[in-house]
Amino acid sequence: MESRGNKNGGRHRYAWLIRGLAIATIVYLAFVMATRTPYTDNAGLQEQARRADAAKAKVNTGESSSPGDRQITQSMAGQRTPLPTVAQGDVEKATAKFLDTSRCIHARRVAKSLRKGLDSCYEDKDHTEFFARCSKITATYSDDIARLERESADCEANQTIVEDSYFDAVLRAAKLGNVDAQLCLVASEFHLSMPWSDEERERYRELARTYVDAAIKRGDWRIAQLLSTGYRGFGKRDLLRSVTTGDRLAVYRMNRLKRHGAVGEYARILDVTATNPQAPFPADEAKAAEDWALETYRLYFSRSAPLTADPVPCAATSRFP
Repeated sequence: MESRGNKNGGRHRYAWLIRGLAIATIVYLAFVMATRTPYTDNAGLQEQARRADAAKAKVNTGESSSPGDRQITQSMAGQRTPLPTVAQGDVEKATAKFLDTSRCIHARRVAKSLRKGLDSCYEDKDHTEFFARCSKITATYSDDIARLERESADCEANQTIVEDSYFDAVLRAAKLGNVDAQLCLVASEFHLSMPWSDEERERYRELARTYVDAAIKRGDWRIAQLLSTGYRGFGKRDLLRSVTTGDRLAVYRMNRLKRHGAVGEYARILDVTATNPQAPFPADEAKAAEDWALETYRLYFSRSAPLTADPVPCAATSRFP
């Protein structure tokens, strides 16, 4: 028979063995759980991953994505960079529409202006000296008109539709970041079929002030030219009054700004046209305008290309063929 001591010793050894196996099992399971890839057959999670991949692909290819896709894509893997609100394809389409309507507007308006020039010559045909001088000036007008008509042959025949389409295209492209369209919007040379509503005027005012500030800060000489418009130059562009008064001092301020970047004959022209000797500015007002011009030039325009002529703010409504 075994003694009580031997039996107790056997039981103790057996207990320690059980404990050792239990501890080893726990350690093993912990290791496996920590290193294995969890498996799930949850259909909802799989669908979410599929939609997230699709949303990524749409963004990369410039396609628009649904609000659900955007939400999933933004929440994936801690991604915090917001997606663009407009697809690249939309920007390209808006730019193409802006350029196409600009081409039509420019060709139609310049051709109309040239026709008026020719008509004015022939109205005074009996005045020999005037007609000779006028004919010399308009010698190329007929050829220019023919060329412009060819260039705009594929444009909408109804000019009212062309004008309205141009405004819509400028507004769309400007809001999507096209700086040329932004300056055309500020220029506001639109001939629309209906008068401006109060809502449209307010929208223009807000956008134009934003675009003017942005143009100054990027050193764009075209905005200086636009803001050089005197009140007599507003014409039908009464919207432009929202961003510049057109008074003599405002024009002088822009003249001095351009003068800092002007070279050659253009610099001389700016000096000659800067002031009216018959109506000089008060000394303090003139100095304030000159100080503003110098500081603005140093901050934003000093690295811009030199000026040799008046910049053209909006090519679509340029008066030149």
